Amino acid sequence: MGSPTPSSRGNSRKDNHIKAEDVEDAKDVEITDASIAFNIFLNADLVVGFHPDGGTEPAIDFALARAIPFAVVPCCVFPSLFKERTNSQGVKVKTYEQFIEYLSEKHINMRQQEIHAMKPGSKRRILFMLKDDF
Repeated sequence: MGSPTPSSRGNSRKDNHIKAEDVEDAKDVEITDASIAFNIFLNADLVVGFHPDGGTEPAIDFALARAIPFAVVPCCVFPSLFKERTNSQGVKVKTYEQFIEYLSEKHINMRQQEIHAMKPGSKRRILFMLKDDF
């Protein structure tokens, strides 16, 4: 069976499951139905974010809430957009290091590592948790 298209997939609520075996090339699948997208997220086994901008914290929060492994490389802090962010000492999160600390405080077993393959000076810290960390 070829890759689902909007016409072959349908938009009805009952047609909200795409199985891996039904998709030859996942990069060609366009998800236009919110219930399908929601179902994909609920069935995720892993969360990955590489410089996800404003999606960094929601990606980690989602993985923590579902107790699924994740790997996220935070980038932009956006202190003017996320003014409510403060670390455990009450300090407002304004710098990259403060952002890493703030995110790391979300779970005692959260790990972090430098990605040395990325050029020095870039945002190359990865925050992650494996299945056994939960």
